[in-house]
Amino acid sequence: MNFDVKFPYGFYNFHNGVDISDDEINNWIKKCIDQLENDKEESYASIASGNTMVIVKRYYDYNYEEDENRYNYEIIVTKGYWEEIIYNANKSYSKSKIIKENGR
Repeated sequence: MNFDVKFPYGFYNFHNGVDISDDEINNWIKKCIDQLENDKEESYASIASGNTMVIVKRYYDYNYEEDENRYNYEIIVTKGYWEEIIYNANKSYSKSKIIKENGR
């Protein structure tokens, strides 16, 4: 697919959002891991508010065939981030494209 997305055009900037404390971020990390532990079908969990987003991704470590339950967590914490949403991705319809078409 050919997506008409150009950073930073159309992206929302969360840098000036409410600052989230390290204690709260640590709570979010625990919540995301707990969510993944309770739902073995999910591969990621996330929480976002203010200027911060926490993403925890789970992936299986296939180097250990004798233990099919062996997996790793990747934890991503962002403070101040940019976000773009591609609406109806099969039609390549993003906020960037909407803004460009409307001249804003």
